[in-house]
Amino acid sequence: MSKKAGFGFGLFLGLTGAAAYFAFKRLDPAKQKELVTKANNAAHDLKDRAVDYAFYANDALSDARESLGKKTSEVTDNAKQAFNSATDKINDRFNEATDDDNDESNTTQFHTAADRLRDELHNTSEDAQDDIVVNADDVFKNDKKVETFYPNGTSK
Repeated sequence: MSKKAGFGFGLFLGLTGAAAYFAFKRLDPAKQKELVTKANNAAHDLKDRAVDYAFYANDALSDARESLGKKTSEVTDNAKQAFNSATDKINDRFNEATDDDNDESNTTQFHTAADRLRDELHNTSEDAQDDIVVNADDVFKNDKKVETFYPNGTSK
């Protein structure tokens, strides 16, 4: 709204209010009292309606909360059941797969080679030496001259 329109609207409301006030004051006291009583009754009825609607809104809101809580718990329970069911199916399939891996008919070349290497490691003799021992006397026993080769092709 422009400034001129706002000013005009405010002026109109002010003049209308002033005219209503002066008209009210020109009435006789019985009529004034009757108008005040009607205005108070209308305000009281309006307050009662507002309170009733507030109670209706509160009841509707609490019903919606209850309904939402029930639906939420149902959805949560369904999700938990679906999760547990999926977990059980995955565990069953995994157990079936591991049971199939234990069968001799389903062994692969890899399993066969791994079993053979395990058997070889278990069947080695206990007196086999695992450590490599280097003794300086054994290395230099041959008295061979050590020859060094350089990158440019010469040797010493």
